[in-house]
Amino acid sequence: MAPPTYHIPDAIKQLYQDPARHYHNLNHVAHVLSLIPDNHAHVTELIYATWFHDSVYDPRAPHGVNERESIKLWEKHVEEQGEELKHIKDFVSLMIQCTITHSLPDEPPADEALVGLIKRFLDMDMDVLAASRVGYLEYAGQVRREYKHLSDEEFRGGRAAFLESEIRKGKVFLLEENGEKNEVALGNMEAELGMLGM
Repeated sequence: MAPPTYHIPDAIKQLYQDPARHYHNLNHVAHVLSLIPDNHAHVTELIYATWFHDSVYDPRAPHGVNERESIKLWEKHVEEQGEELKHIKDFVSLMIQCTITHSLPDEPPADEALVGLIKRFLDMDMDVLAASRVGYLEYAGQVRREYKHLSDEEFRGGRAAFLESEIRKGKVFLLEENGEKNEVALGNMEAELGMLGM
């Protein structure tokens, strides 16, 4: 059987090349794609969710708007492809929607394999939080540059709220196989909070 092929429109790739994107760019996409396990049963869903989840990214947009607009681009792409992707349309939309809160939906799928797939995708998207301290601080600096329209005080408040919400969860990564990354991620976020003076 021939391996599946994936068509990512040039227009989507170009969105990630916006010079205003310092973290949410093609490097982020490439890193997340690199985390997809070889021969995964749901590789198609993971690839399309990765490419489309940050396709719309405006730091000025209200919470959740970017993800919902990204879902619209994904669903438009599905319609343009005819029948080829319709069987995964709704689930990939759900995967992207879950990145709004980086948590499982209120009504998760009954199929445990699909619950695990959402967990895997969210863990992949948050992998940078468990980077080396140098890598993490580079990421934090890239995010700050994406929010250059905010004053230092405004940014510190918003960033601290995000970090504190993740720390309160007690664990960032949802899959047991990624459990060891939690301690690293929590340490990185606590260090950043300290640097923000919070």
